[in-house]
Amino acid sequence: MPVHGKDLEAPDVRCGSRLRDALEGAVAFASRETIARALDALAAMAEQTGDASRGATLVGAAEGMRRAVGGDVWGIDRVSHDEIAERLHARLGDGPYQRLTCRGAALALDEILEIASGR
Repeated sequence: MPVHGKDLEAPDVRCGSRLRDALEGAVAFASRETIARALDALAAMAEQTGDASRGATLVGAAEGMRRAVGGDVWGIDRVSHDEIAERLHARLGDGPYQRLTCRGAALALDEILEIASGR
C-alpha cells in the first residue's frame, strides 16, 4: 500500500491538525463550550510537546470561553484538565502561569484562533 503525505506526519502533527479542525467546527457553530474543550485539548498537546507558555495561554482562553457562557469544565474532562493545569503551573511557576492564563482569558476569538493555530 503506498504511503501518502499525511501518513508520514508524526502522530502529534496529525492530532493537532484534527484538533484545530474540531476547533474550527466549534467556531462555525458558535459553540463556546465546545471551543473551550478543543482549546483544552490543544493546551494539553502544547504541554506534551514542551510549549508550556502556549499551553497556559490556551488554558486561560478556554476558561474565558467557559466564563462567557457561565459554563465549567465538563465532569468527564475535570481530572485531565486539572492535571494539565497543574503541570503547566509547576513548569512555569506561579507568576508566569497566572499572567499567561489571564492573558488567554482576555483574548478575542481571532487572537485565540491565531495562538491555537500554532503560528
